[in-house]
Amino acid sequence: MRHRTDQGLLAQAKLFSIGVETDGQGFRFQYGTSSASGTGLSAIGSVPAGFIDSQGIAYATPSQAALPSSKVIDQLYASAARNHTAVYTTADADHGRSYRWIARPIGTAGTAVVLVGAPATTSFSHGTLVGGLVLAVAVLVLLATIAGHVLSGRVMRPALRQVEQQEQFLREAAHEIRTPLTTLSLIAESGLRNPDTARDSLQGILDRLARMNTVVSTLLLRAGTGTGAYEVDKRPLRLDQLIEVTIGDLNCGDRVTVTATPTVITGNSELLGQAIRNLVENAIRHGDNSPVHVTVNEQSLTVTDSGPGLPVSEEDAFDEPRFRSTAGTGTGLAIVAWVAEIHAADFYLTQTAGGGVQAGLHFATTKS
Repeated sequence: MRHRTDQGLLAQAKLFSIGVETDGQGFRFQYGTSSASGTGLSAIGSVPAGFIDSQGIAYATPSQAALPSSKVIDQLYASAARNHTAVYTTADADHGRSYRWIARPIGTAGTAVVLVGAPATTSFSHGTLVGGLVLAVAVLVLLATIAGHVLSGRVMRPALRQVEQQEQFLREAAHEIRTPLTTLSLIAESGLRNPDTARDSLQGILDRLARMNTVVSTLLLRAGTGTGAYEVDKRPLRLDQLIEVTIGDLNCGDRVTVTATPTVITGNSELLGQAIRNLVENAIRHGDNSPVHVTVNEQSLTVTDSGPGLPVSEEDAFDEPRFRSTAGTGTGLAIVAWVAEIHAADFYLTQTAGGGVQAGLHFATTKS
């Protein structure tokens, strides 16, 4: 008889605990359960029960008077919390009537228990036990289904974004590497045909290999940041000095002029150098042999040419991976847009009033 009573108390205690959590500071009732109504409490009905923590009785039903004495409660709480398992005892309650009590820990911390009682002579029927367990299982299945749906959506969205980023990375890598490889082939052929220029050809090959190494490093860094594998290192730097060094390495001669004032920003010098190279080379390539002017002032960088400008159909294609259809795919500007995003900068590409195109980056003001 007692064994059956204890089984019924354990089933009731489990049902009573559904949706209840504690952090040692109080109780939380989740999934729509509250201290006034809910799955566990609604199923308990008038059975004497309560929540007990280190502070004492936090909640009692139908009233605190229906629970055993404070001494019995303290003993049950201490035993259940210490052993991390349900404990049972028989004690008087409700004006001296003998009750069988269970104290079952809530959660894994062992800082709170649920207390449930039943008359010592009462035995729970098989139907009551089965009904309570079926209801508990149904609630757990529902919660698991909801959690699975939410988690599957969170998992799939990053996976789809990663596939799109990988496809974009492959397009950009092919574009950025194809042109330097073609140039290397032409230089090598020229050196073979003219032995007198072989040394100059080798030097040209070395210079372009160094450039390709920078491009590949940038592409790999972009792929890594897209998947969360790498974090871009940013430090305070002089934007005006970085532009002068970068343009000097391009060997553009007098075609590119620079007007710069001292400007300090926080960023990654390699990525910003790649973005500057892409902007200047884009202006040179599509500027119809017009002069290219680079300006740096007040946290802004602009690259302006006097060429034919943007086709009307592409003026609003800023977010797409191509910007000028006259030569190539313009993927270099997509890398510029990515570098701007990494640095929380604004990137724009506009038609100038007198013809030509102005590309610019505007950086947030660096706090002292």
